[in-house]
Amino acid sequence: MDIIGSVLATPEVGWQRVEETNINMTYEGTWINYIDANYTSGGSSKRGSTNAKAKLTFIGTQFRVIGFGHTSLSNSIDVYVDGVKVGNFSEATANTNGKILMFEKTGMQNVRHDIELVNMGAALFDLDAIDIESTAKFINNKILLSSDIKLASIKDQRSINLIPTMTSNTLPVGKASASTEYDANYPAWRAFDKQITQTGAANSWLTSANVVTGWLQYEFLIPTAVNKYTLMHGFNLVNTAPKTWTFEGSNDGLAYTVLDRQSNITDWVLWTKKEFSFNNNSKYKMYRINITANNGSTAYVGIQEMEMFNNTFKLKYINGNQDENIFIDHGLDSFDTKTGYDGIVDISRISTSLSSGRTFEHSIDLSKRRVDKISFQ
Repeated sequence: MDIIGSVLATPEVGWQRVEETNINMTYEGTWINYIDANYTSGGSSKRGSTNAKAKLTFIGTQFRVIGFGHTSLSNSIDVYVDGVKVGNFSEATANTNGKILMFEKTGMQNVRHDIELVNMGAALFDLDAIDIESTAKFINNKILLSSDIKLASIKDQRSINLIPTMTSNTLPVGKASASTEYDANYPAWRAFDKQITQTGAANSWLTSANVVTGWLQYEFLIPTAVNKYTLMHGFNLVNTAPKTWTFEGSNDGLAYTVLDRQSNITDWVLWTKKEFSFNNNSKYKMYRINITANNGSTAYVGIQEMEMFNNTFKLKYINGNQDENIFIDHGLDSFDTKTGYDGIVDISRISTSLSSGRTFEHSIDLSKRRVDKISFQ
């Protein structure tokens, strides 16, 4: 029976759901987070603009795309498997509903597959989730570090927002604050609530009326290293967005260290994140954006969402035999300077099989580079 177009609130028996926020999902192009109770677990989705791509790699034989139906959404999303186009679907339907099975592909070989969804339409593509069979495995990771009998995985910290979902200026943890707040509807914590509403300035922090400069801050429980932040402007007028600012850190709320400077940022796209990275290894309890000019409005300045990240990798000790499953479950695709590792090492292949599966050992020649410390945690 053809179930395309049916509502699948939860995956059917024999399937597992990969939410759009899953670490194995990757995105290219312009995407925004969208919140609505009609979406699957977590009540959120990703909305991609024209030419935006969503990707998932796994070992398995089948997959399903879960989306949202609405007349305002894209009428053309191409589906590729291993670089070959296998189909197309539309979300532009008068039957408005969420959690809809938009596309299904079965009967593939039980090997690695690279899935790519490309929005070819002029409207937004709303991706809720991807279902794969319950026995499928992710293979985005393949490299581990070893020392004697110890194994360690490098944990990617770059995509983990360090600020929790705030529900007030002090809950659930930490403290949100601002130089001024427009009123009770637009407090500081609204910039950290992870809710994107494309209506007016809802779910945003705004300064007081007729105040066009000011700061927005989050305070961690303990000093924390931050070296990347994102900003999203969601008000209908981009002239209320920040234009010139500094990003600062402090441990006492009195003396602030400028970590990043931005000026003349005028190319805002509504509900689209801007990312800003900088070098910083110091830990501060408080981080704030200190806005000294907006884009021309005399009403106020506002931010809908702000995130903070530690753009580095950490080692994680792995228990288990050195077999293929350990590598698939805990390893990395690559180990180079792009992953946040500062040094350059020479790697030579020994080609020694490690236990079962297709795994191989490599040695790292540390004699050609200075090494201050190697440790496993």
